Amino acid sequence: MIHCAHLTPDNQCDVAQAMAGCHVKTSPSACNACQNETNPRAINVVAIGMALVNKKRRKQDASELQSLLKSYLPDQEEPTTLRITAYKPGPGSELRKMLAWFARPSDTCGNRLET
Repeated sequence: MIHCAHLTPDNQCDVAQAMAGCHVKTSPSACNACQNETNPRAINVVAIGMALVNKKRRKQDASELQSLLKSYLPDQEEPTTLRITAYKPGPGSELRKMLAWFARPSDTCGNRLET
């Protein structure tokens, strides 16, 4: 992890926590992405995304955060970096990342030829 005034010793992000209203555990990749934002270590796309994911996991209303995210990303509906699966740590997720360089689906993957 990086040094950040908003990162607690148990890897909770205070910025995302304030927006979500609950504990938001972060990851090294999320911290690095936050650091590389134009507004690092503050309310930015990464922090909003983490808060949004946590509210959705708890089945709470996330409409306010979705509106905030759309104001940051007006041309995109849901960036791939903010998908919930990206924030589920575990061996399967790590294996998928390692194998992604050669196991990409093709355009015809899953399509049947009709005769």
